[in-house]
Amino acid sequence: MKQRNLKYDFIKSIAILGVILGHSLSLVLTRRAEMQLLADYLTVVFRVVVPAFLFVSGVLHKKGLSFAQILMRIKRILSPYVFFAVIMTVIYIALGDHTFLSRYIVRFISCEVHPVYYYVFVMIECLFIAFLFEKICGYRKMLIPLYLVVLIYSIISANFSKEILCALNISNNMVDFITYRNPFLWMHYYLLGMIFKEYNLEKFIVSNKYVVRIFYVSLVLTYMVFRYFHIGDLDGLNSVITMIVCLAGIMMLLTIEVSSEKWIYLSSKSYTIYLAHVPFYYFVSLLWDRYTGISIPVMVVSNMVILGGGAMLVCVLGKMILKDKSYYFIGS
Repeated sequence: MKQRNLKYDFIKSIAILGVILGHSLSLVLTRRAEMQLLADYLTVVFRVVVPAFLFVSGVLHKKGLSFAQILMRIKRILSPYVFFAVIMTVIYIALGDHTFLSRYIVRFISCEVHPVYYYVFVMIECLFIAFLFEKICGYRKMLIPLYLVVLIYSIISANFSKEILCALNISNNMVDFITYRNPFLWMHYYLLGMIFKEYNLEKFIVSNKYVVRIFYVSLVLTYMVFRYFHIGDLDGLNSVITMIVCLAGIMMLLTIEVSSEKWIYLSSKSYTIYLAHVPFYYFVSLLWDRYTGISIPVMVVSNMVILGGGAMLVCVLGKMILKDKSYYFIGS
């Protein structure tokens, strides 16, 4: 029996912890003008979390699946999203928030019931594109060429997509909506995971771990210098330097030796935590809109307890109540 590679459980665990901590900090720092530079610096550290999830998903991608099996995997991704989307919808109606209810059908289908749910759409997009090209070209034949094409278009997209969309007079909200569902922004992380597994590249990364770590740290420092002096387009994930930092961050995480099986539990709950923390994220956001005089440390700690603790409580209660069917409702 093939031994489980705990590194991927570790990376997924670190990624979901990064989601909780990143959102806990952003809910505070983005509300304080004096904290904007710190928020910008921390951005580069936390940007790696979604690419890391996609990379691990690529590593765990199973080749040779039938169309029926792919549909089953998509169903397993979608059904928990639908469950939490319904919960979010009830919350919006109860609180009279019509912002998210406008164009509701489009938002629901495109996984925009809350903006944080864009990852659901991206995951399905990556899974289906990889399956489609495997059927057309063959698994090994398509990997490297498709990766290079997507990577090149990702660089082009990072440099020009916003300008093109703005030239078409598309609103800023719609620009963000399209950008975060652009397959060129995300697909290369997924494909890199597939390549990493297919060509067994882990040994190469581990044998050069000090070079990888130094490279990552130097890139993060470079990003911070660019941020400080406002050099280049560092707009979120849709920039070349951010993409390079994310790739280096993933490689850096792979250099860490992992022996504890405790990471498996958090890894197995990561999708549920991601989906379940969003209602708490929404409530906390409303809370800090109302109470503005709270100190930053108290706000950050409160956010982490509410977002992380709330999501874990959903995991425990969901499993307790739904038992074997919990996977289809809450994702674990």
